[in-house]
Amino acid sequence: MKTPIALALPLSLFVLSACGGGGGASSSDAFADACEASTNMPREVCECAAEKALAELEPDAVTFLVAMMNEETDRAEELREKLGVTEAVQAGMFMASGPARCAQEMGVEE
Repeated sequence: MKTPIALALPLSLFVLSACGGGGGASSSDAFADACEASTNMPREVCECAAEKALAELEPDAVTFLVAMMNEETDRAEELREKLGVTEAVQAGMFMASGPARCAQEMGVEE
């Protein structure tokens, strides 16, 4: 069985519960590091997700996701207030689908 949904669901629920964001630290390495540290996803999936996030989301939304994954609550709240509803929803939806798409594309299995 492939892991996309199994890996993405816990993180997506976490991100969606916070629902917000925005900032500027749109570094691929920062995203991949935060992803790897806060999830059970392999580094290669986190790197792929970072690239997809940078391509699909506004920089503030990427920064918000990094803050959320790093459990930087105050920073995430600050960023959340800057994001519009659409950007916040897109960020949450990305975390529900982006890493899963990467895992599926890479054939990562449980």
